[in-house]
Amino acid sequence: MVGFSSSIKLESINMILGQYNSPTWSKFQKALDKKYTSDFEFSRQQQLMNEGMNFSFFAKGLIALMKTKKSDVYLVYYNNPPEEYTEFAPVKEVVDDDI
Repeated sequence: MVGFSSSIKLESINMILGQYNSPTWSKFQKALDKKYTSDFEFSRQQQLMNEGMNFSFFAKGLIALMKTKKSDVYLVYYNNPPEEYTEFAPVKEVVDDDI
């Protein structure tokens, strides 16, 4: 009997959208914001820490608009939130009323 077995899982799907420019980036963000819950976007400091890369995350980190070091823009669908999401996601403040 011939069979196929693989432990490789699809981690992400990347779609190149072209070269970065501010108006187009804003249009993509607005379009994604209409369909998905916006999580956060890298701050200027976070972009500098990541050699100019920028991320805008949606849907609990499963969808990202990404600008690479070479200024290519990608729309990325992740199977699980990427390292950049878990490392830089803002920490929710705990208020006394939450306890």
